[in-house]
Amino acid sequence: MSAAKKEKVVSVKGDEASEIRQVLAYLNSQNRPYGATDLSANLKNRVTKAQAAKTLALLHEKGEIMGKAYGKTSVYCALQKDVDTLGPEEMEQLESTISALRSEEKDIKDELKKLAAQKALLVAQPKTTDLSDDINAAVQRSATLASHLSSLRPSSSPSTTSPPLSISPITSDSLTALNLSHKTTLSTLLSRRKVVKEIEGVLLDQFEKRKGAEAEIWELVGGDPDVGDWDRKVMSCVEEIGTA
Repeated sequence: MSAAKKEKVVSVKGDEASEIRQVLAYLNSQNRPYGATDLSANLKNRVTKAQAAKTLALLHEKGEIMGKAYGKTSVYCALQKDVDTLGPEEMEQLESTISALRSEEKDIKDELKKLAAQKALLVAQPKTTDLSDDINAAVQRSATLASHLSSLRPSSSPSTTSPPLSISPITSDSLTALNLSHKTTLSTLLSRRKVVKEIEGVLLDQFEKRKGAEAEIWELVGGDPDVGDWDRKVMSCVEEIGTA
């Protein structure tokens, strides 16, 4: 059996009454302007472009549709005389309805934003399938912290080899004061180091010594030959405390 052929839409020819009914019905149903080309395409070529142009011109001539020429193109639409017009009171009521709907739309959008934020928070929460692993990890961390705290508390049974370890917890205020003291000490040390380097430079020039002879210079002037090395050790110690 041969495959069924696709049905071909045949243009209506010679039946002006049918064409007029189709065109007029379409314009009234759509209530928007059309040219002959668009109208024929929308009617699936049941009315050809030439037939549509002829029918539109005829309907316009008979006063059954409206038409306007724009250069070489003519556009037609259904008559608007039968369209209901609104009075002042109806217009005011319509504007009030529109205003209320816009306010309702704004409230809905605000609610949508809140729901989106709540959704983001819920999505960020641990999933039910991951809770078991999260609980186990929390229990292990709690045990590790408890063991660490236990080592910091004084022992209940005195040891014969070493005195009991007694460490008081550091309060937030104490930690803040310690950080401030560290910053002050570091700033002072940096200033001192700068001064020491400047003095060393002047002394090296005065005694015509090259860099690397700082210990010899300090011995000549009666200073501490190890002052530079001590300065570097203290500086290193302070920096280690700051990064701890």
